[in-house]
Amino acid sequence: MGFSLVYDLDAISFDGVITLNFAISTLVRREPGNFPGLPEGLEVEVLRKEVPGFHYNKHRNGYLLTEDFKGAASIFKGRPERRSENLFRYTDRSAVKGRVYLYWINTEMNERPLGPVHVRAVDNEVIWNHERTADECKRIAFTYNGVILEKHGHSVKGREMLVLKRGNMKNAVVLVGGVHAAEAGQFTVLDVFERFCQLYDESLYEQVGMAVMPSANPDEAERMATGHTYYLRKNAAGVDLNRNFPSDWEIADEMYGLNTSDPSSLTYRGPFPVSEPETKAIVGFIETINPKVVLSFHCYPGGITFDQLFGAGAAKDDNDYVNSCKELAEAYSDGFRNGEFPGELFLAFGTTPGSLPLWIYRKYKVPAFDMEAWDYFVRNHPYALKACEFKADVPMMKDVAGRHFKGVMQYIREVLLV
Repeated sequence: MGFSLVYDLDAISFDGVITLNFAISTLVRREPGNFPGLPEGLEVEVLRKEVPGFHYNKHRNGYLLTEDFKGAASIFKGRPERRSENLFRYTDRSAVKGRVYLYWINTEMNERPLGPVHVRAVDNEVIWNHERTADECKRIAFTYNGVILEKHGHSVKGREMLVLKRGNMKNAVVLVGGVHAAEAGQFTVLDVFERFCQLYDESLYEQVGMAVMPSANPDEAERMATGHTYYLRKNAAGVDLNRNFPSDWEIADEMYGLNTSDPSSLTYRGPFPVSEPETKAIVGFIETINPKVVLSFHCYPGGITFDQLFGAGAAKDDNDYVNSCKELAEAYSDGFRNGEFPGELFLAFGTTPGSLPLWIYRKYKVPAFDMEAWDYFVRNHPYALKACEFKADVPMMKDVAGRHFKGVMQYIREVLLV
């Protein structure tokens, strides 16, 4: 049995600065004869190793847990910052944004260094936390006349589910961001909405509207924003929100080789339909309007996703519905593409029981899609390759969001206003 004077080591990131928090064993107080002079005289050594080959989506939980401290660099020796009698912290300001690091902490009384803990030095201009998302929603609502800011319930951990609306809600385009927290970010949805507000076309707003929920899984989005390294799909209660909607929920699905009825599965559907507060918030939000199209943004960190339209699997043989979806896809891609991938229409039907697109299909019979980027052509796009490595930047994000705005407006002009 090994002894470690330090325990409860964790790591979080904020705007690239990484903080290690840890505690000192209570044996220091309970057995002062065996542990003299501590913790006042405590000195620690912090070891760090970069993991350049780590990929958040390919490498699942457990990939870093057995990494050895040999070869790690000693980046600090001395007395750490004291938070309280037995709680301490060390702040690493030398990490590089976007990179993944392993940390160990050691003292003279440890039999071996404690660790590893792993963390990504997050660029929070790219990966937003909940506070940033809420601030941006409030800024947009304050800046533009006619914008309505609403709260539609709370997440598992009590974070507000915010919604913005502008224009005619009886003929509305609906955008949802971040159902899967590790995927497309809040930035894209809000940027598209703000560009819509900047049209200042009152006659347009009288005819069509836009409603957005930028962060549908805010608890896990917060974890991504504070440095979590692995792919985050489920909500804080362990439910895949995109399997929790009340349409065909009772059908167990095995997409990705995972069973939606298994609570340990990454695609667990939950104990019953709409069991999750986030799902309730999304359903309640959409039921306040008359949606004409619903787009749920998925894919890469930083909001980098493309015009890959992935619709309800149950709708693939509904010819009238498929034709209306093709109408959307053709207009959207014409606006989005900037001439790339001519002749390729990224339209497919395969979303599972309990998914948001399936619920929209069953309830409203309007085009509804997860916006993805799994097609071969898109996976090799330079933006996708950079975003996979957490190397997206704000200019790239603005370019992609601008393309989505053009796609939305092309659909509005060619279909909704005709």
